[in-house]
This record gives sequence, C-alpha cells and structure tokens, in this order.
Amino acid sequence: MNPIISILIITHNQRYLLERCLDSVLNQKIDVPYEIIVSDDGADDGTKDYIQQLCCSERVLGKKNLIELKYVYCSNEMTFGRIGWNKLSAYKQARGKYFVNVDADDFLIGEDLYQEEYEMLESHPECSMVQTRLLMLDDGDNIEKIRKGYPFSEKIENGVKYSLQDFIRYKLIGQHQTYMYRRRPQDDMEQLLGCGFDDYNITYYHLQFGPVVFLDKTGYVWVQYPNSASQGKTNDENVFFTLLLPLRLSMQKAFEKSKYVLLSGGFCWFTSLIKIPPYYPKLGDVRNKEEAAPDIFIWKFFSGHHHRFRSWVRYVLIWLLLQVMNRLQIRSKFCLELLYKAMV
Repeated sequence: MNPIISILIITHNQRYLLERCLDSVLNQKIDVPYEIIVSDDGADDGTKDYIQQLCCSERVLGKKNLIELKYVYCSNEMTFGRIGWNKLSAYKQARGKYFVNVDADDFLIGEDLYQEEYEMLESHPECSMVQTRLLMLDDGDNIEKIRKGYPFSEKIENGVKYSLQDFIRYKLIGQHQTYMYRRRPQDDMEQLLGCGFDDYNITYYHLQFGPVVFLDKTGYVWVQYPNSASQGKTNDENVFFTLLLPLRLSMQKAFEKSKYVLLSGGFCWFTSLIKIPPYYPKLGDVRNKEEAAPDIFIWKFFSGHHHRFRSWVRYVLIWLLLQVMNRLQIRSKFCLELLYKAMV
C-alpha cells in the first residue's frame, strides 16, 4: 500500500520531547494508510536507537494503517536555515497524497485531528490545504495551562475558504503546523525553496495552487520557548519582518507567478510601514548582519544605514507612489512593478 498521509517530524537533541510527540501522533485514529517520517538533524542523545526500538514495538506493529515509521538522518553543518533543511529532508522521503509538519517539542491532543483534516480535503478537491485551530503552552507548564492560540477569532466558520490574496490582505498568519497540505510531487522543493522550506514559505507556496479551507477543530499544541527564534526578535523587528513579508516572498523564485498577487494583497502592509517615522525604529545591527535580514532598500533605510540625501528622495517617492495608488485604487502591474523596484 502507498500512504495517503505523510506525517513529518523534525528533531534535534529532543529525545524525551520526541517521545511525547510520537506518543500523541500514534494515538491518532487514522482510517487510511499513513507513514511517519522522523528527520534527525544530528542528534547525539540516542534518538536513532529510540526510533529503531519503537519500530519493532507492539505499539507500532499493531497500528493497522501505519505503513512505516522511518528514521532519516539530515546531515547539515550549516547553522542558517537548519530547520528548513531538516523539514526538507523529511519531505523528500514523503510518499503521501497529503502531508503535515510536526515539531518534536510539540504534541497533539485528541485522536481524530488528521482523520478530520483528511476528510475535509477529500471533500474540497479545489483546496490546496486545510487549517485548524491552534493551542499554546509555555515550556515547563502543566497541560492544564494550555491556552487558545491562532486564530483568536471564534467567528471563523467551519468550511470557509481563503485565497492567497485573502491571506495577504487580511493578515491571516498562523502556525503552519495547523495545516494539512496537498503534496505536489511534481515540484522540486529543494530547488524552489531550499532551506526556506519552513513556516510561512510552505503555507504561501501552496496557496498559489488553491485556497485553504478552515476546519473548526483544535488538536495541535505549540510549545513556546522564551529563547526561541520566534521570540528572539525585538518588537520593531517583528513589525518589520511582518510588514515586509509580501515583498520578501515576491522576491523568491518559488513565487514568481504570484508576484503581483502578493504585492497587490500586501499593499495595506506597505502603507502601514510608510506611516512609521523612518527615524523611529533603529533595527539592531546584529540582526542586520544575519543572513535572515532582507537585503532590500526599505529595510536598510529603516535600519539607519541609508540616510543620505538621495535615499531620502527615494523614500519620499515611495511614499508619494503609495499615496497615489491608494487614493486612486490603482493596482496595475506597471505601478506594482514600479513600487517593487523602488522598495527593493
């Protein structure tokens, strides 16, 4: 049998957290063939031995529809993009029609999350993925302290659909682990996204090929750590990374066909950015030296590195162009391309 669902788990020196994660995944009642792929990014805590022992256990052998529990070693000496390479390592082994991503330090509650996601996608063949609600738990807290996460609104109804432009325009950003995706085996993800095969890129890439349908279901618990990458940015950096997201996506080869959709949908984001006084946010030099810092004019300008006269002239022209396009509701390719070149 070929699997219908591929469950991709990434780990790095998280043996005991991985045990909790896998236990919650194995608790899922899935009525179709599925596989579990654990990609290990150089762990030295016995993760491989643990997976090999688990493969031979009655817990795994007794699962009716579990085709395979597979261990994959991801050899990666680079620190930048490590998580992306690890997820890509697991993805390249996937054979399922659908796939989900799970981090080893997170876990699931309940028994039917993946089954209901699968059924929702089967009933909506026009959709590229399905999204559910998220729960959050701080590291070290008891499970009783679980709180609601994204989406925070209770008004989102079961079965509602959102397109790529909706996601950009209304800032519908959530944790990508709450999605089940329709896998695209015809696409070379290593060439298209590489180490960027992570977080927003996975979600926005698949949104190019069909909307997301919302399933009013809660099952994924995201464990937060105070020193994690998502928590390590300053408020100013979080604001700028968010507001520049449509622009950064439009620069990637993977989003070449959706460039103008991203720019048009992200127009309100750019307008919000220009409303911030350019002398206010002094983005950290340490962050700007990282490879993750966008190599674009507007980012560097707000970082204080381009406050020469001609840079101010360019910034004012961007501001004027945004005002005119906003007032006259212009979204032509010519004007969007002009805005893109000015900001980049």
